[in-house]
Amino acid sequence: MPDIQTLQSLNDLHGRVGVIHTSKLFHLFDEEKQLELARALGGLLSCESGSIICGTQVVSLEKGIVRRTMLGIDISYFSHSQESWTSLWDGVVFERGQVKVEATTSTVDLGGIPFRLLHWSVMRL
Repeated sequence: MPDIQTLQSLNDLHGRVGVIHTSKLFHLFDEEKQLELARALGGLLSCESGSIICGTQVVSLEKGIVRRTMLGIDISYFSHSQESWTSLWDGVVFERGQVKVEATTSTVDLGGIPFRLLHWSVMRL
């Protein structure tokens, strides 16, 4: 394992990381960049059974671009649905059946606007 103190690139961690946590990150990118990010994180994950990527993410009922107005500002972002998020990891990033994806949702109120959150994990089998 490389010395974390002297690490110059995440490439040195390829296939060596047992736990990765990422929250409220993916929606900052469009669909193509989200796939790139998911593949990059998947590449860091150890092949050992039980290795896990987990986090919390904004989710929609249907996959697509979400447009909202918050505090008088128009925002838009790409959001997966619970189903498309699961399929992204189990079938696209990893071959189907190599990982177990768990995903549950909750709703939070941000200034009177409800946001659905996806609490998710991707674990190597």
